[in-house]
Amino acid sequence: MQLYEFVDRSRVHVLFFEDLIKNPAGVLDKLQSALGLPSFEFAPRDLVVTKSRSRPPMLTETRAFLRAFYAPSLVSLRRVLQRDLPEAW
Repeated sequence: MQLYEFVDRSRVHVLFFEDLIKNPAGVLDKLQSALGLPSFEFAPRDLVVTKSRSRPPMLTETRAFLRAFYAPSLVSLRRVLQRDLPEAW
């Protein structure tokens, strides 16, 4: 991945929205640690993620085009992150 030609891997922290939805406190705890910040206890009301708007469904043709277009990048991203990507990708 080209990013690592310029930035050391130890300085990169990747977050997934899906992980934040499933485990907001855990994701924020890992982020604070990665940033070298002291642990902060969030109130449960601060960790609620809501959908702010609804959108019409994506056209099948558009989804197929985007999947094909980004497929090579996603293969590389999976390899670099050493994890499966969310199904929505």
